[in-house]
Amino acid sequence: FLVFFKQKTAFALGGRFVGSDRFIIDSFNTLLLFDYFLNRLNVGVDVSMLEEAMEDFLTGSCNDLEIILACMTLDGSNLVYPHIHKVGMTFAIVHAAVKQCGQALEYAHESFQADPGIVLAAVKEDGCALEHVHVSLSKNAAVVYAAVKQCGFALRFAHDSLKADRGVVLAAVKQSGLALKHAHDSLKAERD
Repeated sequence: FLVFFKQKTAFALGGRFVGSDRFIIDSFNTLLLFDYFLNRLNVGVDVSMLEEAMEDFLTGSCNDLEIILACMTLDGSNLVYPHIHKVGMTFAIVHAAVKQCGQALEYAHESFQADPGIVLAAVKEDGCALEHVHVSLSKNAAVVYAAVKQCGFALRFAHDSLKADRGVVLAAVKQSGLALKHAHDSLKAERD
């Protein structure tokens, strides 16, 4: 198994092993994908099919939406890979990515950054994903409330009108008292 893992990781990186973060991330993604296929496919799995699927994803030639969706479910940060954009981002792919890694919203198409379903999934996983939402949703009380409930510091990315909303600020401060720093001045003076 280890030889297989090293070969596949080396292949994905152009045949060289380096001590960089990208190497570690690609290696981890390879291992996760390998684990996914072992657990999902029958006992009589064709290893050559598995090798081909992994190589396709890691080199950017994968057009199989099921494999891409599985990769997003395993590690949402995979949305950063440019070849995902070429295949075509779908709601399912982006939703799976942001549910696993809210910050993946940064790499989603602008239309998904304005989609309330995608955005809510992202901020529930990581409140600071609010930084990457479309400006119209930074004014949405439900979205901002979900974000600050997960991470009080997300208040800094909220629209100014919501930084003055007592309910939103209270939720942020309950999560982290230091979030008060980002509240509107009118609320900073209150002791309740």
